[in-house]
Order: sequence, then C-alpha cells, then structure tokens
Amino acid sequence: MSFTIDDILEIAEQIEKNGAAFYSKAACLVPFGWARNILLGLATEEIKHQKVFSIMRVDLALTRRNRAVPDGVEGEYLIALAGECLFRRADDSAAFFKSRKSLQSIIQTAITKEKDSILLYIGLSSALAKPVDKKKVRNILHQEQKHLSTFVGLLNRMKKLGIK
Repeated sequence: MSFTIDDILEIAEQIEKNGAAFYSKAACLVPFGWARNILLGLATEEIKHQKVFSIMRVDLALTRRNRAVPDGVEGEYLIALAGECLFRRADDSAAFFKSRKSLQSIIQTAITKEKDSILLYIGLSSALAKPVDKKKVRNILHQEQKHLSTFVGLLNRMKKLGIK
C-alpha cells in the first residue's frame, strides 16, 4: 500500500471528524452533566483539528508538493499506521452506540481512539517538510495528549465516585 502526505492528511482529517461525531453522540447519552460538558468540549476541539488538516491539504495541493511518504523506518511506520487507520476510516460511532453504553466503556473507547491518533500524528509530524506544518501537527498532537489525560482523569474520578 502506498501513501502520499496528502493521503495521510486526509486520513487525519477523517479521524478528527469521526472523533467529533463520537464525542457528540456520547455526550447525548451520558447521564452526568460534568461528563457531557467535557465530551462536548472535546468534540469542538476535534472539529478545529479537522479544519487545520483540511487547510494543510489545500496548501499542499496549491503548492503542488504532494510528496511521497519518506523512505526508511519512519516512512514504513507512517504507512503501517495509515493503513491501519484506513480500515477504520468511516465513522463507526453508530455501530458502537447501537446498544446503550456505559460511561466507562465510552471513555475506554475514547482512550483507544486518542492513542491511535497520537501514534499517527507522531509519524506525520516527522514526515512533513515545512516547519510550520510540523508545528501545527505537534500542537494537535499535544492537544490529543491532553485529551488522553482528560479521559484517564475521568476514569479516576468515576472510580472515586463509585461510577461504573
């Protein structure tokens, strides 16, 4: 499977779109206002990330710099992650939410999704040529790490409150 940087950015854009949909849907289902507010805030952040990746793709197209993923271990890593994400590209939140989900299962799924995003964005940051693009991806990466930390904090809060 072969990918260009544009392909990877398109996948990243879709991941963020899916994340926003997942968090929005989850927010409608959770019984706790504090958890709902956190999920809605994260959905808003994911939409902002999606827009950043979209703008980066437009910039790439305008400058005709749709270069290939770099050779070597870094490139292989990025291609492997992109291929994995490609198979989960569609918004799978509808299937996930067919049955009523507990807040804990929602958060554990969110943690997995955030970890997957972080791994892809580490590779993407290394593969980008322009320092300004690297910085944008690193900023999003940092925010995704905060999301992960938020979810771990939610699990700890739930444990203290005896919520399952």
